[in-house]
Amino acid sequence: MGMTIDSKKRSLLKTLSWRILATSIGVGLIYFYTESIEFGLTFGLADIIIKSVAYYAHERIWTH
Repeated sequence: MGMTIDSKKRSLLKTLSWRILATSIGVGLIYFYTESIEFGLTFGLADIIIKSVAYYAHERIWTH
């Protein structure tokens, strides 16, 4: 079976599903150590935005 080229839509869906999982872990860890849900959620928002853009760009570069 040969390799298939990822579509932009598939890359976007992979990006979103991974970021939700990874950010949830990060928010949970920050809450565990600081007991501050506000700090955890602030981290989570920044984390999901910055890393989603970086991951999507990485995925698109690899397809070319």
